[in-house]
Amino acid sequence: MAKSLLKTEKFSISGEGLLKLKQELKHLLKVSRKKIADEIDRARQQGDLSENAAYKSALESKEFNETRIKELEDMINNSQIINITQKDRIGLGNKVKLHNINRDRKVTYHIVGEQEADTGKGNISLNSPLGVKLMGKSKGDTVNIDSPSGKLTFKILDII
Repeated sequence: MAKSLLKTEKFSISGEGLLKLKQELKHLLKVSRKKIADEIDRARQQGDLSENAAYKSALESKEFNETRIKELEDMINNSQIINITQKDRIGLGNKVKLHNINRDRKVTYHIVGEQEADTGKGNISLNSPLGVKLMGKSKGDTVNIDSPSGKLTFKILDII
């Protein structure tokens, strides 16, 4: 068996995040692999493969798909599910309601591992500038972060 080139350190993830990784892996294995194999077969039927752009494209898709499959397998095998155990201090897995004082806006973020981070969905990594500042803080505390647009101040309204 080939040894993985990826790091094998354990990383924390939510049960929901792990499920999403497993669903993506299943899709790549069952759907994408078949689609790419069909594309390769169609391209082979066109004849000369040395100048066949469709064949080359399909091989690139296959390589990308197989690389992603290996990444997902490594992530799944090296993940540890986090359990939210406290709501009085912010930790991995907590949702936090914040007041962005500079913009007078309330926001809610879910503190997640790096693999699950997606700011568009309100998931911020515990290793992000804001995530680092929030870890271990309590309701009522304020944190300051430096951002590209300047210093931002957040007041912690609630830990969910």
